[in-house]
Amino acid sequence: QRSIVAPTVTSTTVSACQGTSATLSVQNPQQGIIYKWYLAGVYQNGKDGITFITDPALAAGVYEYAVSANANGCETVKVKVMVTILAPPAPPVLSSTNPASTCINSPTALTVVPVAGNTYNWYDAPVNGNMLVANNSSFVTSASLPAGTYDYYVEAVNANGCSNPTRTKASITVFPAALASDITVAGNTALC
Repeated sequence: QRSIVAPTVTSTTVSACQGTSATLSVQNPQQGIIYKWYLAGVYQNGKDGITFITDPALAAGVYEYAVSANANGCETVKVKVMVTILAPPAPPVLSSTNPASTCINSPTALTVVPVAGNTYNWYDAPVNGNMLVANNSSFVTSASLPAGTYDYYVEAVNANGCSNPTRTKASITVFPAALASDITVAGNTALC
């Protein structure tokens, strides 16, 4: 009967952003061996295999996983893998000086209150969408916007590369140009 070799893990420390999963794996898998995974000493039923995917619902914190090799009723020592789930930054806070409106053909800057270590990306939608500006705490609207109200969305990304899934909405209303018919003259219009 051959001896069972204890597993070697690809990495003994792994990190992932909150809301995502970390992948743990055995580096030296052997044929015919069952690899069992544990979280804080509790066997993770139904999760046997060379790789293990952590639950994306884990809160920020440090978790101790372990894996063992099993065959013929024998189990090796458990090899630990420490998983750190990294917290996202708080959603961005808009600057109180942001204008609520602008005139047509007049670009305007929308800004957030910068937090040290965070970067900011601006989008045209609250989820997915197109990135308009990357790594900038301010966004300048286009001068060619027609009259109307426009919503932009900004996300924060911290130094760990984790982003907050909640984007902050910044709105701007573009007013149309004044027409001669918009002007009303009141009072004495006689000229001396």
